[in-house]
Amino acid sequence: MIKARRLFSVDNAFYVGYNASNAITATQHSIFKGEMNGMTIVDSHIHIMNTNGNFAPVYALAERLGYSQLALQSLQCTGDLLQNTACALCKVLHPGTTYAFGGLDYATGRDYLAQAKNLREMGFDGIKMLEGKPTTRRMLGKALDDPIYDAYFGYLEATGFPV
Repeated sequence: MIKARRLFSVDNAFYVGYNASNAITATQHSIFKGEMNGMTIVDSHIHIMNTNGNFAPVYALAERLGYSQLALQSLQCTGDLLQNTACALCKVLHPGTTYAFGGLDYATGRDYLAQAKNLREMGFDGIKMLEGKPTTRRMLGKALDDPIYDAYFGYLEATGFPV
């Protein structure tokens, strides 16, 4: 039996990375603005890839586009084990400007509940789950309603930690 999960998922993104000539590139998709439970929601996020640790172009581009704050979304689930570190570093280097959403690590086999607690304790603002996308789900071999996620989703719901 498939269990229903309450997930708030968005696919509008602002991707930042380097192309082959090391020129900064960006694709900006639609931005949704609204309100939910008294909180203002701005639906836009950034994935940082191939920056070689140089995040200055990300912030320069955001400034040029008029963004006052950034929500960095980790793609740790894809196997890039430095994604959470990069997002956390940007949050530390740009306090008040950067929100960081960590990702689950599947490579080490660590418990998902423990990872969620760890990400929250480290100061992440929520968790990015790419796991519902068909290609990622097939790669991981787990559906979002797999019982292996039960304790993890229970914790996220009980604490209100954003997904």
